Amino acid sequence: MKVLISHGYSAKNLGDGLLVEETINLARAAWHSADITLLASDPNSFAGVDVRTVSSKPGAFTELIEYVRILSSIRRYDVVLAVGGGYLRSRSLNELLKMALVHGPQLVVTAFFARSSVYMPQSVGPFQKVPGFIVRSMLRRMNAVYVRDDRSRAYLGNQECHRSPDLAILSGEFPDRITRSVESVPVLSVRSLRGGTNSDLIDLAEKLRPFDSLVQSAVGGNNDTRATLAIDPRTIIDHVEDDGDSPRRVIIAVRLHAALMAIRQGHYVIHLAYERKGFGAFSDLGLDSYVHNVYDFDVDKVTLQCLELISSRRAREDYDRKVNAKKPDRAVQAQALVRQLRSVGSTNEVSLPQPGSR
Repeated sequence: MKVLISHGYSAKNLGDGLLVEETINLARAAWHSADITLLASDPNSFAGVDVRTVSSKPGAFTELIEYVRILSSIRRYDVVLAVGGGYLRSRSLNELLKMALVHGPQLVVTAFFARSSVYMPQSVGPFQKVPGFIVRSMLRRMNAVYVRDDRSRAYLGNQECHRSPDLAILSGEFPDRITRSVESVPVLSVRSLRGGTNSDLIDLAEKLRPFDSLVQSAVGGNNDTRATLAIDPRTIIDHVEDDGDSPRRVIIAVRLHAALMAIRQGHYVIHLAYERKGFGAFSDLGLDSYVHNVYDFDVDKVTLQCLELISSRRAREDYDRKVNAKKPDRAVQAQALVRQLRSVGSTNEVSLPQPGSR
């Protein structure tokens, strides 16, 4: 089975790197011996991943030739799997141009020429009328499109669109929660919002002080370093694997995958969502009360939630129960996604559709 994974970004953004990793894991779960090629904007950042990588944002002529060669021969791949994420949107002209240049060729070529295709859990939109019509038209040509929030499902509104949790939540590496003690100093992880840090985040930082922070992304226009230094944390920590025994942290995170990775590591996380995807993900985890709109949240309420998780074992036990209660649903949805991939692959092996036949 030859698999092309499209729309990869950079492993320097830990969230995007995680989504690529989980897409590869799903491909391996569906087809154990799959021959996988990854299209990514920053292919060198995936050097440690056991797949072939090709630049989708070529900076040299040889890279451009290779990229064009992959797209022009896309029917040599049995299936195209598009990485999940929130890259199909255009809230501004600049965002529309970036989407069209980097993601447009992959979307169009997959829609018209791929043998079969599945788009992993996405957040689609917002768009203005014309680009939105074009993107919806392209997505309707795919075998299946998964979305990770209800607004994207309503926006696409076609029978091939399926509601699913984010791949970080579906992962088999999402462990059962075990209630443990936590360190007394919280963690506040931020990102630039519309070119700066909003006043509520500054107020929250002052109420929490002292606190630590972490940098989820340090690449290009998604570099969180400056925003992190602006709130003056005690220290900057890294994501670390859970040893199953050490105290956890209470973390307030603006980036969704900073939040989800921390939950997977056993931490207690409050998410200040800047996009619809955050509300969908925390609903899928049973943690609706722990997600707030970063542009309009009650600073005192979030501070109180943070202090309660630090001081109250009962609050942490309730948090853990909520996440654990949703695990059977996540397992069923992950299995259904693998079955969908196998179904697409087996259909392709029996009879290959002609371009434009879907």
